[in-house]
Amino acid sequence: MLEIFLTPDEARRATLVLERLLASGLTCALTGSIAIEAQLRAHGLSFGRRRLNDLDLVVRNLESLPSSVAERFLLNHVHPGAPEGKLLIQMVDPEQHLRVDVFRAYGDSLSRAQLLDSETGNIKVLALEDLRARSIAQICIPLESGRPMDIKFEVAFRRLCGKGQQMRLAEAWNDHRQGLAGTLAETSERVLRLLSERSHLLVVEEYSRQHTPCGKCSDHASFKLAKPEETIAVLGYY
Repeated sequence: MLEIFLTPDEARRATLVLERLLASGLTCALTGSIAIEAQLRAHGLSFGRRRLNDLDLVVRNLESLPSSVAERFLLNHVHPGAPEGKLLIQMVDPEQHLRVDVFRAYGDSLSRAQLLDSETGNIKVLALEDLRARSIAQICIPLESGRPMDIKFEVAFRRLCGKGQQMRLAEAWNDHRQGLAGTLAETSERVLRLLSERSHLLVVEEYSRQHTPCGKCSDHASFKLAKPEETIAVLGYY
């Protein structure tokens, strides 16, 4: 599973973590860079290998997470009040030294997620149209407001540019637009202009070994925050 998108060792680690989460009863969909490559492949389009930095998942809400994950993973962030599309919980697998970022789903995006093939196994993958719509908003909002943006979002946007079925794109855009005016196609053109005009705002995200308190974090039911030094010992950063 995932060996076509990752190195053999990375695929092994990612598969073990995903299988552990699915065995716990977690209902989710894969998103992020691996999901993009998986959907491109499923649509007969050019795809490539990715470097495994973390796993990105989408769930309905915090209550849909089985309490057992709190026993098997270190919890680096717990955001009970996270709105749609934002980080709900960040888990760290201490055995595989792998971070798992879990986001709250936008609208009906989980209903459009689908099982693909043996390369992604028994985990659903967010629809190509949802991945594209999300990538557009992820760039347009910060760049229009003059805020820095990780260059990985530009990579995702360009990988997905022009892809997807129009009707499904319209549905996905209604869920992911976050108040942005214009159609998906119009906003995509705005993103291309912004990337050209404000390239100085593109940065490479760097992780810190210093713990900075998170104002969004709080323990919630069985989900208790791990000590920062535990996370740093596993990942090498916070």
